[in-house]
Amino acid sequence: MLLMAAAVFDGYAQSSQTYGFEWKNNIPSYGKGHWVVTQIMPYFPAWHSGLRQHDVILRINDSETSTMNALPDVIRTMEVRRLGQREPVKIIMLPPVAYPGNSLSERELVTRLSILSYKDNDFLDESAKTIVYTDPEADFMDFRTFDFEYTNEENPAFEKEIAGSVQRNLEMLGLRRDKENPDMLIFINFFEGIKENYVPPKTDLTTRYSTIYNVWTRRYESRQYIESNTSGGYTNTEYLYLVQFSFLDAKAAQTQSKVAPVIWRADFGKEYGKEQNNLDFANKASRELIDYGYPYKKSGRYYGTGYYYSYSRSGWIANAKWDTYWFTGLLFNSNNLQEITFVAEGSPADRAGIKAGDIVTKTDNTAVSKKMKYWYYYKSLDFHIDYKATFRYLNVGFYSDNNTVTFEIKRGKQKLNIIVLAERARYWK
Repeated sequence: MLLMAAAVFDGYAQSSQTYGFEWKNNIPSYGKGHWVVTQIMPYFPAWHSGLRQHDVILRINDSETSTMNALPDVIRTMEVRRLGQREPVKIIMLPPVAYPGNSLSERELVTRLSILSYKDNDFLDESAKTIVYTDPEADFMDFRTFDFEYTNEENPAFEKEIAGSVQRNLEMLGLRRDKENPDMLIFINFFEGIKENYVPPKTDLTTRYSTIYNVWTRRYESRQYIESNTSGGYTNTEYLYLVQFSFLDAKAAQTQSKVAPVIWRADFGKEYGKEQNNLDFANKASRELIDYGYPYKKSGRYYGTGYYYSYSRSGWIANAKWDTYWFTGLLFNSNNLQEITFVAEGSPADRAGIKAGDIVTKTDNTAVSKKMKYWYYYKSLDFHIDYKATFRYLNVGFYSDNNTVTFEIKRGKQKLNIIVLAERARYWK
């Protein structure tokens, strides 16, 4: 079975702010032309209604999504296919939320203003070579169970440790392990070793001037001297780590085809300047690669209005990353970022008692400027500093151990200090 790299562009995500989800409708190898849910906003109607990331939306209000070009104004019902489930799921959608069109969510503040965006880890970075292949003829909704084929004779216990991490991540997607009759067989290959690069000696030439007295001319003269300095060569040692996950169609594998029926494969390799914990590396690989690339690529590196994949001879290298931020459920007025225009029902901010119309005068003892408007950010470095200080509560890195945020609120004639226990949220870039 021919294994092909996923397409360069998987389309632009479309979003519904009032229902709180994003979707794409032309993802290779997944959805078969129907809409695929790629993002869910916590505590918005889609989240409360039970819609999940990766759901394939078959019908909206009894209309096929494969024939739809736009989202209807009102969604009453959805019929979706879900990973790991045989029968379609019917969803009763809650009414859309209503808030002013000039509202900015916390996620939009992180992405649009390009501030406080903190990588949860630097695993999928530019120096890494990450390649995800997908069989374009496979229907991943048909694969609901999996098992592992252990092949490592040198360290089988380590292989099982990695398999346990893969199992946990697949179960989070809705799949389950079946040792008797799995739909997929998973092979795991791992390599670690020293990669040495010899750096040759380097010769530096320097020019030096000196003043001497010429006894023949009886004058002081400047003379030029060339000096050389040769540094010795050395060996630069780097540690190379590689991990590969291969998912095979278990039923097709029983036909003893000449070509292994691989339906999905993820390769990851990275070089480090010092030795790493190999189990930690493998666990990160299973979490990030499967969550990022199975059963479809979520996105690529963002350039302007499109997603980009760099090309190599071995396939499309996915340079995607995801960011995390502290989510409270607030939306702010883009014309006056002091004003809260909407609070998501049941969100941390809602539970803490913040209301739409409240004026934020401080965030964690940092004053919020009355002049702060969304578009002013681009005009002055001073505003950049103000924004960075005001919305630093979004930064997971800044509040790595303490996710409580104190908002000083002005509500009419009242002044309130409201402590919000924020939740970790993430989005794909």
